[in-house]
Amino acid sequence: MQSGYQAQTEMGQQLQQRPVAQMVGQQFQQSVPQEVQQAVQDLDQLETVCEWLKARATERGRPRIAARADDLATVAHLQKSLLLRESPFAEPIGQAVQQTIQGSVQELQQHANDPEVQEALGQAQQTLSTISQAISQFQQFGQQGMSQQDIGQQGSTGQRRFAGQQGVGQQQAVPQQ
Repeated sequence: MQSGYQAQTEMGQQLQQRPVAQMVGQQFQQSVPQEVQQAVQDLDQLETVCEWLKARATERGRPRIAARADDLATVAHLQKSLLLRESPFAEPIGQAVQQTIQGSVQELQQHANDPEVQEALGQAQQTLSTISQAISQFQQFGQQGMSQQDIGQQGSTGQRRFAGQQGVGQQQAVPQQ
Protein backbone atom coordinates (compact mmCIF):
# COMPACT_ATOMS: atom_id res chain seq x y z
CA MET A 1 0.00 0.00 0.00
CA GLN A 2 1.32 3.42 -1.01
CA SER A 3 1.58 6.25 1.42
CA GLY A 4 -0.27 9.47 0.62
CA TYR A 5 3.01 11.29 0.03
CA GLN A 6 4.30 8.60 -2.34
CA ALA A 7 1.06 8.61 -4.36
CA GLN A 8 1.15 12.42 -4.57
CA THR A 9 4.75 12.35 -5.70
CA GLU A 10 4.01 9.83 -8.46
CA MET A 11 0.97 11.80 -9.60
CA GLY A 12 3.02 15.01 -9.60
CA GLN A 13 5.70 13.38 -11.70
CA GLN A 14 3.10 12.19 -14.22
CA LEU A 15 1.58 15.66 -14.46
CA GLN A 16 5.00 17.23 -14.91
CA GLN A 17 5.81 14.84 -17.77
CA ARG A 18 2.73 15.73 -19.82
CA PRO A 19 3.68 19.36 -20.50
CA VAL A 20 7.16 18.21 -21.56
CA ALA A 21 5.63 15.84 -24.12
CA GLN A 22 3.36 18.60 -25.39
CA MET A 23 6.32 20.98 -25.62
CA VAL A 24 8.35 18.44 -27.59
CA GLY A 25 5.39 17.94 -29.92
CA GLN A 26 5.14 21.69 -30.45
CA GLN A 27 8.87 21.94 -31.14
CA PHE A 28 8.57 19.11 -33.66
CA GLN A 29 5.68 20.85 -35.40
CA GLN A 30 7.53 24.17 -35.46
CA SER A 31 10.87 22.83 -36.66
CA VAL A 32 9.80 20.20 -39.19
CA PRO A 33 8.03 21.24 -42.41
CA GLN A 34 4.40 20.14 -42.73
CA GLU A 35 5.17 18.00 -45.81
CA VAL A 36 7.79 16.05 -43.88
CA GLN A 37 5.51 15.66 -40.85
CA GLN A 38 2.76 14.22 -43.07
CA ALA A 39 5.17 11.86 -44.81
CA VAL A 40 6.49 10.63 -41.45
CA GLN A 41 2.93 10.00 -40.21
CA ASP A 42 1.96 8.17 -43.41
CA LEU A 43 5.15 6.09 -43.39
CA ASP A 44 4.51 5.16 -39.77
CA GLN A 45 0.95 4.12 -40.63
CA LEU A 46 2.17 2.15 -43.66
CA GLU A 47 4.73 0.36 -41.50
CA THR A 48 2.05 -0.56 -38.95
CA VAL A 49 -0.48 -1.73 -41.55
CA CYS A 50 2.18 -3.80 -43.34
CA GLU A 51 3.30 -5.46 -40.11
CA TRP A 52 -0.33 -6.37 -39.48
CA LEU A 53 -0.72 -7.61 -43.08
CA LYS A 54 2.42 -9.71 -42.69
CA ALA A 55 1.03 -11.40 -39.56
CA ARG A 56 -2.34 -12.06 -41.22
CA ALA A 57 -0.76 -13.39 -44.41
CA THR A 58 1.52 -15.66 -42.39
CA GLU A 59 -1.49 -17.04 -40.47
CA ARG A 60 -3.26 -17.75 -43.76
CA GLY A 61 -0.26 -19.47 -45.36
CA ARG A 62 0.50 -16.73 -47.90
CA PRO A 63 4.27 -16.32 -47.68
CA ARG A 64 4.58 -14.13 -50.78
CA ILE A 65 2.17 -11.51 -49.43
CA ALA A 66 3.86 -11.72 -46.02
CA ALA A 67 7.28 -11.14 -47.61
CA ARG A 68 6.04 -8.16 -49.62
CA ALA A 69 4.40 -6.66 -46.53
CA ASP A 70 7.63 -7.15 -44.58
CA ASP A 71 9.57 -5.41 -47.36
CA LEU A 72 7.17 -2.47 -47.33
CA ALA A 73 7.34 -2.17 -43.54
CA THR A 74 11.14 -2.17 -43.68
CA VAL A 75 11.48 0.50 -46.37
CA ALA A 76 8.80 2.65 -44.68
CA HIS A 77 10.74 2.50 -41.41
CA LEU A 78 14.01 3.38 -43.15
CA GLN A 79 12.55 6.36 -45.00
CA LYS A 80 10.82 7.61 -41.86
CA SER A 81 14.13 7.50 -39.96
CA LEU A 82 16.00 9.33 -42.70
CA LEU A 83 13.38 12.07 -42.91
CA LEU A 84 13.37 12.59 -39.16
CA ARG A 85 17.17 12.87 -39.08
CA GLU A 86 17.11 15.24 -42.05
CA SER A 87 19.59 12.91 -43.69
CA PRO A 88 21.02 13.86 -47.08
CA PHE A 89 20.11 10.31 -48.10
CA ALA A 90 16.39 10.93 -47.51
CA GLU A 91 15.94 12.20 -51.07
CA PRO A 92 17.66 9.42 -53.08
CA ILE A 93 16.40 6.68 -50.77
CA GLY A 94 12.95 8.28 -50.92
CA GLN A 95 12.94 7.90 -54.67
CA ALA A 96 13.91 4.24 -54.32
CA VAL A 97 11.23 3.79 -51.64
CA GLN A 98 8.62 5.23 -54.01
CA GLN A 99 9.67 2.75 -56.71
CA THR A 100 9.57 -0.10 -54.19
CA ILE A 101 6.09 0.88 -53.00
CA GLN A 102 4.84 1.19 -56.58
CA GLY A 103 6.20 -2.26 -57.47
CA SER A 104 4.73 -3.79 -54.33
CA VAL A 105 1.36 -2.16 -55.00
CA GLN A 106 1.28 -3.74 -58.45
CA GLU A 107 2.09 -7.13 -56.98
CA LEU A 108 -0.39 -6.84 -54.10
CA GLN A 109 -3.22 -5.72 -56.40
CA GLN A 110 -3.45 -9.35 -57.52
CA HIS A 111 -4.74 -10.09 -54.00
CA ALA A 112 -6.92 -6.99 -53.60
CA ASN A 113 -9.94 -9.09 -52.59
CA ASP A 114 -8.37 -9.58 -49.12
CA PRO A 115 -9.44 -6.75 -46.76
CA GLU A 116 -5.96 -6.59 -45.22
CA VAL A 117 -4.38 -6.17 -48.63
CA GLN A 118 -6.93 -3.48 -49.54
CA GLU A 119 -6.02 -1.48 -46.45
CA ALA A 120 -2.30 -1.79 -47.16
CA LEU A 121 -2.86 -0.74 -50.78
CA GLY A 122 -4.80 2.34 -49.73
CA GLN A 123 -2.15 3.37 -47.24
CA ALA A 124 0.61 2.73 -49.77
CA GLN A 125 -1.09 4.98 -52.35
CA GLN A 126 -1.47 7.79 -49.81
CA THR A 127 2.13 7.41 -48.69
CA LEU A 128 3.42 7.67 -52.25
CA SER A 129 2.08 11.18 -52.65
CA THR A 130 3.31 12.42 -49.27
CA ILE A 131 6.81 11.03 -49.86
CA SER A 132 6.86 12.93 -53.13
CA GLN A 133 5.95 16.16 -51.32
CA ALA A 134 8.57 15.57 -48.62
CA ILE A 135 11.23 14.92 -51.26
CA SER A 136 10.35 18.19 -52.98
CA GLN A 137 10.93 19.90 -49.61
CA PHE A 138 14.45 18.42 -49.57
CA GLN A 139 15.04 19.52 -53.17
CA GLN A 140 13.96 23.08 -52.35
CA PHE A 141 16.34 23.07 -49.42
CA GLY A 142 19.20 21.89 -51.60
CA GLN A 143 18.56 24.65 -54.16
CA GLN A 144 18.42 27.37 -51.51
CA GLY A 145 21.61 26.19 -49.80
CA MET A 146 22.48 26.76 -46.19
CA SER A 147 22.39 30.26 -44.81
CA GLN A 148 25.40 31.55 -42.94
CA GLN A 149 23.45 31.17 -39.68
CA ASP A 150 22.93 27.48 -40.41
CA ILE A 151 26.58 26.98 -41.20
CA GLY A 152 27.60 28.69 -37.95
CA GLN A 153 25.11 26.71 -35.88
CA GLN A 154 25.99 23.49 -37.63
CA GLY A 155 29.44 23.35 -36.12
CA SER A 156 31.23 20.07 -36.59
CA THR A 157 28.17 17.89 -36.08
CA GLY A 158 27.33 17.67 -39.77
CA GLN A 159 23.61 18.04 -39.05
CA ARG A 160 21.49 19.67 -41.73
CA ARG A 161 18.54 21.99 -41.01
CA PHE A 162 15.55 22.78 -43.21
CA ALA A 163 15.98 26.22 -44.79
CA GLY A 164 17.18 27.90 -41.61
CA GLN A 165 14.50 26.47 -39.33
CA GLN A 166 15.67 25.83 -35.81
CA GLY A 167 13.70 24.16 -33.02
CA VAL A 168 12.39 26.36 -30.23
CA GLY A 169 15.07 27.00 -27.65
CA GLN A 170 17.70 24.95 -29.46
CA GLN A 171 21.17 26.42 -29.60
CA GLN A 172 24.19 24.60 -30.86
CA ALA A 173 27.61 25.73 -29.74
CA VAL A 174 30.11 26.72 -32.38
CA PRO A 175 33.39 24.94 -31.70
CA GLN A 176 36.41 27.20 -31.18
CA GLN A 177 39.26 26.27 -33.46
